[in-house]
Amino acid sequence: MIERDCLVCGTTPSERCHFPTHRGMGGGKAGWEAHEWVPLCRWCHDALDGRHGVSEAACLDSSQIRAALEEAAPLYFRKVADESSR
Repeated sequence: MIERDCLVCGTTPSERCHFPTHRGMGGGKAGWEAHEWVPLCRWCHDALDGRHGVSEAACLDSSQIRAALEEAAPLYFRKVADESSR
């Protein structure tokens, strides 16, 4: 667990989630560098990874979370890069 807010819902604490390259989706070489993960709460992480089932609602949750991350992740990566360059 880390003390950063979830990029999707703002919940703290969060956990590290590989994004945009997911380890289980052919990204087996994804590491833990700052540009290889984003902070997500457990619920959002599970929804993104499809661990809430395969119902229509669960698939919609996953799609919405992926869309939110595609928008928020680039800003997060820039912020992390700025923090590490100080």
